[in-house]
Amino acid sequence: MSVKHEKGTVHLITKPMAPPWTDSARNLPHYIIDNSPDTQFKVITPSTAPYNAHHVTSEPVYSYEHGLQPPFSERLKLLRYLFKQFKSSTKSIPDAELFHFFFTPNFLTSTSISLLKSITRPGHTIQTVTSLPIRPSKIRHLLFSDSVVTVSKYAESIVRKQFKGHLETIYPGIPTPKASEPEVLNQLRSKLKLEDSKILLYPGDLYFSGCRQLLPKILCRCLKEHPEIKLLVASRAKHPKDQALRIELQTITDRMVVLPENEHPIFDLISISDIVIFPVTSLYGKMDIPMVLLEAMALQKPVVASALTSLNELGQDNAAFMCDPQQPAEFVRAICRLLENEGYRSQLSQNGYNLFNKQFTAKLMAEKYQELYRKFLEGIE
Repeated sequence: MSVKHEKGTVHLITKPMAPPWTDSARNLPHYIIDNSPDTQFKVITPSTAPYNAHHVTSEPVYSYEHGLQPPFSERLKLLRYLFKQFKSSTKSIPDAELFHFFFTPNFLTSTSISLLKSITRPGHTIQTVTSLPIRPSKIRHLLFSDSVVTVSKYAESIVRKQFKGHLETIYPGIPTPKASEPEVLNQLRSKLKLEDSKILLYPGDLYFSGCRQLLPKILCRCLKEHPEIKLLVASRAKHPKDQALRIELQTITDRMVVLPENEHPIFDLISISDIVIFPVTSLYGKMDIPMVLLEAMALQKPVVASALTSLNELGQDNAAFMCDPQQPAEFVRAICRLLENEGYRSQLSQNGYNLFNKQFTAKLMAEKYQELYRKFLEGIE
């Protein structure tokens, strides 16, 4: 259902809304825009790359498209811009504009925006918390909006203890991914020397995730049962120590291949894999529901992941095999069972695909946000 908003504009406050679309804090609003053609949006872009859509106004606040963390100078530009927009919104019809923030909460940004709000008293504000801070029990100090949206029920349960305003969970959604043609995938297998291998894929962080101890243990034990296994590690650098960890993992065994960053499309890596594994002890720095696991489910690949906080929500309806991250043997048993039982592997893949279509499509996510926008823009409670 599409809800046409004739009363106002949704102002998305994000990192630069420009390619590459490799960051969940930008991807989510990007997918909301794509699936909400009747909603008027303003977005913040680099000066050199306006957002191209008929229902979107680009605001060239940033100097350029930067990486995962905007530099301090760019954040100052954003705060100056927000101050002007907040003041402007108070001079117009109260419900004419709402501000929707897609930032991972941190103390400096949250405090600055709270101060700006207290000075200017702008229109309605929404804050989507894509990932919990390292100390979730202190999140109340990082919440500054009239309404808070979490991307997992687990996060909602944490925030509810500390926030008294409007709160709800809207699961993240993605478009159905498309891999390359079979010929291209076969070329990728050949390039990586995987023709005779059973392929495991770990598509997660290195330093923050705690996978450094788990991955070698799981792989070495699996190799005793299935020497044909190869483990692909596909990660992006998010910490200065990531490069050293990449080198360290690569030297453990030739059955572990640490791929160059961003060299191969992630959809293709998922498509050539037999199982996607996610043995982590922390989700710090990741979205509460990692997009890459949704992509694996959408591409009908079985997922084996840690039974950890919000990740458990991917295990509903037997859509993923959830394992205790303190027990590597559980991962080994799950992987071996999937490799040895084609029927079970097929069923788990189908369950994941069904859950994706039931809860995690971009269209479903956008519809829920449209309903939330309607409440604020039209005053419907």
